[in-house]
Amino acid sequence: MIWNRTRECMSRDERMDMQGKKLVALIKRVYHDIHYYRKKMQEQGLEPGDIRDIEDLNKLPYTTEEDLTKLPISYDMQMKCHTLSVSDGLKNLARYTANDIRMWSECIARTLSMTGLCRNDTIQVAYSYDLASCGLLTRCAIEQIGALLAPSAIYKTRELISKMREIGITGILCTPSHLLRIAKTVEELGCTKELQLKAALCGEESFDETTRLYLEKQLHSKVYDTYNISELTSAGIAGECTHQQGMHIQEDFFAAEVLGDNTHTNATDTTQGELVLTTLELENNPLVRYRTNEYVTITNKPCACGRSTSRITRTVCDNIISKESFMIRGLCISTQQLRLALERINDIKAYYIIHLNKKFNLDMVDVEIIPKDIKQDLSEKDTNTIKNKVVNILQHILGITPKTIIINRENNWYFSNKTVVILDHRNL
Repeated sequence: MIWNRTRECMSRDERMDMQGKKLVALIKRVYHDIHYYRKKMQEQGLEPGDIRDIEDLNKLPYTTEEDLTKLPISYDMQMKCHTLSVSDGLKNLARYTANDIRMWSECIARTLSMTGLCRNDTIQVAYSYDLASCGLLTRCAIEQIGALLAPSAIYKTRELISKMREIGITGILCTPSHLLRIAKTVEELGCTKELQLKAALCGEESFDETTRLYLEKQLHSKVYDTYNISELTSAGIAGECTHQQGMHIQEDFFAAEVLGDNTHTNATDTTQGELVLTTLELENNPLVRYRTNEYVTITNKPCACGRSTSRITRTVCDNIISKESFMIRGLCISTQQLRLALERINDIKAYYIIHLNKKFNLDMVDVEIIPKDIKQDLSEKDTNTIKNKVVNILQHILGITPKTIIINRENNWYFSNKTVVILDHRNL
């Protein structure tokens, strides 16, 4: 099912013309209203009049994660909806205008429709409403397509499965980690045939094809990947259709570019590199050429579903996590919180390499503790004390008991003014 055929199936020329008009309006607005963007453009000798169509996008400066700290939290607009997202133990207010809510609801409604979900379905939202705005905006989208909504983040896994069987849930939205717990519990209970699930949409984390095949086998349901970035605190940027050949980008709302080998390219066929996004219609906290630090392959070849939008599939180019946060077992973890907590250990001055792995499809953690003074002689008692402190810290922050090891070796390329390095080996 195609929710908005006019927008999702328009010709590429029509779409680029639409994107160009929206980009021109966006740049005029951010230039006059946001000091940060005005200063960046002036440094490059740019004025709003220099941006005439979507092909001028590459003239504009990039926005990086570091730059986000220099942007205002919100602009002088009346906010329609306030929701909370949690990062490093602090609550940050995510604000939306009425138009923003309509935009996100439209994006998520399209994503739901891509998987075949419609007004005849009962959809369970298993995202935590208090940890992200994603759950609230998904609720708006489900109401928009006319489906029955079953919010369920408060349930434990067995209770959740009981509700799925009792209500006859046909669609579920959650993280891959949460869906893995559901699948394993369903296997233990032997109740797969009692489920009516036909579509599971996974967001917040990535997952590989092996995980998808396992989930689809255990749940007797199709499992779809969706794309969003935490900086925009919502879902719906892109999602898979029933052909599962990449995630369709909502290009009337987001302009996608790919960076590779220090060059830029604008969504050409089978290009691989870092994904760069521009929010064409978001009113509050818009982003211009935001470098996501996520690597994708992108194509605009026609899809069998009939949609003409470009599609992305995620790839892995570097397993060092450089972003301010990362996902593990469905939780968003602040890298700064982790670093500060480990640096407070006074028993040793050390570097820490945190390895994120998967075992039986569950996230696991291993930690290497590397003394900065390789000549430091630690007693067995000291070693155990340090290990226990590291374990307690990571248990508290990650909710996972890590394996720890202290090793003596020379400093290496991992550490460049860093105490903590996080390596993701999960093929995400």
